[in-house]
Amino acid sequence: MQGKQKLLCLVNPNCSLNLRYMELSSLNQLVYDLCPLQSLGFLLDTQLSMGSQIKKLKKNCFRTMRKIAAMKRYLSKNQVETLIHALVFSSLDYCNSLYYGISSCNMKQLQMIQNRACRILLGLKKSESVHDHLQELHWLKVQERIEFKIILLTFKCLNGLAPSYLS
Repeated sequence: MQGKQKLLCLVNPNCSLNLRYMELSSLNQLVYDLCPLQSLGFLLDTQLSMGSQIKKLKKNCFRTMRKIAAMKRYLSKNQVETLIHALVFSSLDYCNSLYYGISSCNMKQLQMIQNRACRILLGLKKSESVHDHLQELHWLKVQERIEFKIILLTFKCLNGLAPSYLS
């Protein structure tokens, strides 16, 4: 069978296995570079730390926000907010339930994306706190967005409102 199947090995972070090259004796093949696996645009690593996914997401979102910031003087506040929601938050929210339980360091990286979006929208300086401004915009923090999505999906499943593949 000659396809594009990929193998993802999940291991304990304390395990000292070298997974870059792993011989599969039953298949007599050598599997190279197992990590990270990309599926539907989402990167998964062997320890499910989401580090490579978050790094890629942060890079793409910050690039997008630099472009939005450059165009900001030609746009109204509503247009800037629409762009941020469409281009930044849609990426931040994509598969965000997979981020549940990640390390606080990785969660801070995701929160940095939202904080930067808030600063661009409201014209805040880097040194200014965004906490009160997030509430003013009625934006949940990233951790709260993740929890809300999971709770909403659970509610829909329990009350027969979810799509058939979740029932």
